[in-house]
This record gives sequence, structure tokens and C-alpha cells, in this order.
Amino acid sequence: MYSLSAIGILYLYLMRHSSVTRNAVLLVSLWPIAFVANIVRVIALVLITYYFGDAAGQGFFHGFAGIALFSIAIAMLFALDYVLGRPYPDKEVIDARKAV
Repeated sequence: MYSLSAIGILYLYLMRHSSVTRNAVLLVSLWPIAFVANIVRVIALVLITYYFGDAAGQGFFHGFAGIALFSIAIAMLFALDYVLGRPYPDKEVIDARKAV
């Protein structure tokens, strides 16, 4: 959860959205997104362990589920950012080179 939050904060820093509301909603949603992605990971590991045995649940699939957790969480963050981009668009940044 902490590493997903750190990646989300890094994403916010790199994107530098001009809307304070958009940034606040994304920041507040980091923990729920990480929580939902972690629930998906746990459910997947429980199902893998149930159907394929304890060795499969603690072997390759355990590491793969961690990678999938990050992928799901980042995809959810991107999707939320895209949805929030409609009502809270970024202001245009004037390029100094084009202004001359």
C-alpha cells in the first residue's frame, strides 16, 4: 500500500496538473485504489491456491500477483485521471519560444 501510494504521488508530481481539485481527488483516491487492487490480488491468490495447490499459490504466481497488483492500481489511477480531465482540464501553458 505504501509503495503504491509513493508511485501515485510521484505520478501527481510528474503530471503537474493545474487544477487543485483534480490533484486533491487523485491524492485522496490513492489509498482506496491501492486497497481495491490488493483485494483483487488476495482473491486471485486464494483462487490459485484453492484450485492449483499451495505450491502454486506461493511460487511464481505470488510474485506475478504482486506485479499484477501494481498494473491494476496504475491502470485505475490513469483511468481516474482521464475521467477527471474532462471536468477539470489543465490550463494551457504558453510556450515562451512560440510567443516570440
